[in-house]
Amino acid sequence: MRFEDYDMLSSILNEFCREKSDLEVQIEHNLKCMKMADVYMDSYVDSLSDDFKIFSPRRTDTEEKRRIDNVSKEKAAYEEINKKLLERKDILIDYVEKLENLLKYERVDDTEKNEYVENMWSDTILNLDTLVQRMEVCCSYIEKKPVQAKQDFIVIGRYLKEITYKLRDYMKGKI
Repeated sequence: MRFEDYDMLSSILNEFCREKSDLEVQIEHNLKCMKMADVYMDSYVDSLSDDFKIFSPRRTDTEEKRRIDNVSKEKAAYEEINKKLLERKDILIDYVEKLENLLKYERVDDTEKNEYVENMWSDTILNLDTLVQRMEVCCSYIEKKPVQAKQDFIVIGRYLKEITYKLRDYMKGKI
């Protein structure tokens, strides 16, 4: 994964986490409002005595019912909003978990790739050093032992092809 992609996914993850915490704050606020509505309804119902309800010259039933209906509608609206917020929060939790797992996997995968690349480069450099030494030795006895020099150059060619194939395979895997 490219660094830009990794960085973009990290920023998306941070945005999801921020949105999730905002939703949690909204849900908490709505729960407090619902509790206050319950307390208001209970206190209003309990505040009027039975004598006052019976002997009051005004129509307390309708006024009381209207206030209780308004508070219960408010509470129902908060419950509906909370239901939607909780659904959104669950979706965000799922996305956050998936992104965290993906980014954690990519970090582990990148570490393994880096180790592989380091091993490959150290092997390649070691092989090239060996080839250079072999070529120097071969050049020293090219006139004295031409058959031996020719065989050594064939072996050197094979090693060079092997190194080239390894580098090609790595580059194909990287693209």
